[in-house]
Amino acid sequence: MDSDGGRYAAIAAPTLLLGGGRSPAHTQTGLTLLADTIPDSRLVLTPELDHNAPDLSAPAAVAELIRA
Repeated sequence: MDSDGGRYAAIAAPTLLLGGGRSPAHTQTGLTLLADTIPDSRLVLTPELDHNAPDLSAPAAVAELIRA
């Protein structure tokens, strides 16, 4: 969290950033900063998911977002 995220501006690959609306606010802020910094990125915030969705609370829903 000490970084402004500027070093991520060099990422050239298409990047999908996923976040849960029930995740901590600092996580959502960080993802927004990354989405504004990484040239070919897309941010998807899903209101009903939390920080543990990928591995504990909703892995199938996260997998579907990635598939889409």
